[in-house]
Amino acid sequence: MTQAFTKGLLALAAGAALSAAVPAVAQDIFRFESVQPGSTLGTVSLGFVQAVEKHTKYKVQMSSGKPVTKSVLTGAQGDIDLFATSPGILDSMKRGEDMYKKVKGAPELAKNVRGLFNFPLGMYHYLVWDESGIKTLEDLKGKKLFLGPPGGQAPAVSSALIEAVTGLKAKADYELMRFDWTSGRTAFSDRQMDLTGIPTSVPSTLIEEFGSSSPLRILGIPKNRIEEPAIKEILNRPGFSLGTIDPAAYGDKVVNKEPVYTMAAWIGLATNNKVPEEVIYEMTKAVWENVKDIHDMAAWGSRTVTKENALIQMNIPLHAGAYRYYKESGFTVPDSLRPPEAK
Repeated sequence: MTQAFTKGLLALAAGAALSAAVPAVAQDIFRFESVQPGSTLGTVSLGFVQAVEKHTKYKVQMSSGKPVTKSVLTGAQGDIDLFATSPGILDSMKRGEDMYKKVKGAPELAKNVRGLFNFPLGMYHYLVWDESGIKTLEDLKGKKLFLGPPGGQAPAVSSALIEAVTGLKAKADYELMRFDWTSGRTAFSDRQMDLTGIPTSVPSTLIEEFGSSSPLRILGIPKNRIEEPAIKEILNRPGFSLGTIDPAAYGDKVVNKEPVYTMAAWIGLATNNKVPEEVIYEMTKAVWENVKDIHDMAAWGSRTVTKENALIQMNIPLHAGAYRYYKESGFTVPDSLRPPEAK
């Protein structure tokens, strides 16, 4: 984690006491932070906002391009009402480790977070240009890699997977490039790095765009090593599992002929326990009774927002309003997801 990111989180934590005096909810307008537009999560977030504003009386002010790690902390403090999240980030916050290691009271703050729904983000695509001659993760020694914005979950888990597979350590054995997601994609196109790691749906329009200029190779976990303890430990982290990319999804834009084994990731939308029950009940109802509107959004990954996926990998209690909707609608809700404030 970078020093700048650490300072940013510390500043947010230090400001919690001051911001507590400011109401998080102003009448019927609610604040929402999510990631960059055009990504799977960004598209689903936009679909959520449209469903809420079309089918309820509430308005949502959405800020895009926000790091999820910071948004979760800001939301836990009650300074925003709705935010993107992931089981992996929430696990780190509950333990007060990884990107939250230096944030005082992070485990206590995590107790304020409440779930709305989860869905599969997709697969981690570790991409190199075929012309580079890089064929396996072992070939990355001495190379330049972009695995995600500094301080985020993506570079932490990707570098851990690379080390588990190859023994190569970030910074010592390869250079980690410092970009945000948008700049990182541009830099990869401009050949400023050897590999980019992108968690996205399969197929992904972004991968297809890359491959339109020159063939790509997707690097993955060797099939005969999937069961190794160090690799299984990474794949069994909250919010992650073993995934498979079928190269046929990209046609001649990738040179792989066999399935690529990699990490699959889950993400979701969340709120905090300060938002009124009735508000979240109506928002949750608006989403699930009009989910086709989200499926009709541009990103293929938006189609994975389904009732069957909604509670998978959920590792925080549901918001009381969401819990009420799910119970009334016949969902099987595990006891572990029942919020303390539920009636």
